Amino acid sequence: MAIEFTEQQTRVLQARKHNILVSAAAGSGKTAVLVERIVRMISEGDDPADIDKLLVVTFTKAAAAQMRERIGAAISARIEQEPENAHLQRQETLLHNAQITTMDSFFTFLLRNNFSDIDMDPGFRQMDQTESDLMRKDAMDDFLEEGYASNNLSLKICADYFCRGAGDRELELILEDLYKKAVSHPDPEEWLRDRASDYSATSEEELFGSAWMQFIILTAAEKITDLKRQYERLLDFCSLPDGPDLYIPLVRNELAELSALGDVPCAEEAGRRDPAEMRDLWERIIGILNMKFENLPRFTPKKYPDVDPAKKEAAMAIRNSAKDDVTELGKNYKNADTSRILERMGLMSEAAAAVSDLTISFLRYFSDRFC
Repeated sequence: MAIEFTEQQTRVLQARKHNILVSAAAGSGKTAVLVERIVRMISEGDDPADIDKLLVVTFTKAAAAQMRERIGAAISARIEQEPENAHLQRQETLLHNAQITTMDSFFTFLLRNNFSDIDMDPGFRQMDQTESDLMRKDAMDDFLEEGYASNNLSLKICADYFCRGAGDRELELILEDLYKKAVSHPDPEEWLRDRASDYSATSEEELFGSAWMQFIILTAAEKITDLKRQYERLLDFCSLPDGPDLYIPLVRNELAELSALGDVPCAEEAGRRDPAEMRDLWERIIGILNMKFENLPRFTPKKYPDVDPAKKEAAMAIRNSAKDDVTELGKNYKNADTSRILERMGLMSEAAAAVSDLTISFLRYFSDRFC
């Protein structure tokens, strides 16, 4: 069965001759849209492209393999519709050599095919993850040992705050995590310097104006928006001729409570938002997370023979799943008092600045040692 794309997805599929950036939540269909876009580029128009002229990069080998498999299946489906199309048959052959790969594998491909242009040893190899982890672990051990010996102030602050026992494994894990996140940015040191002030808020306005708090709020809002979509589908399901229509009033009431959130921007979109706007959104989220769930009406097939028992069970499962999601979300957010958040932030602001400074020092230490 063909996929029905939304209006926004269709706009992505039809966009041509300019750069586009797509930001969407997990499970929203990004991969399906990308596969369809690629297939249209190699099969439609007066001069369709060849698949081996496109570059498709992902972050993991599993994602690359899945992408290649989906594109292959989509090409095969097109060939079934147009068995005489020689261009599509050619794409099925070219797919095996197409650059659908991870970013690091593509960069290695570039180096292997252009080593003579940059005077590079053709016998180079790509370091595997285990080897990389061992090198970083050795460097971390030496870095901390030298830091203790020199009475590094940032290290002392971090050890006092983060290390609960005699060892410093907790601090090592934090530094490793920050290091990995930092090197994924164009300017790792700038990103780490920005993180130093993440916990420096002293007022609610500063709190709701901070990037991390806004991200938390918008992420929670996105999850509630997803729940709202589940309820909309549930309402349609209950409204089927043989659906459990007795559930409709309760489902409508709960959908109305979820809809009080309103429209919210994507958490991944760049730019800070007005603190007052974020505070208002936060209060709406807390109100929704405190909503009460009543029991679904009970009815038997004998009393309601027109209702399909399978649809009744499916509706109950959808609603229970959504209810569990709201409950789980509430455990993380609904008791988060802003005055308590500010108090805890004040206690750790010095440690946050210190761990940022320490990670920058390790970044330079590791670079000087191996680069």
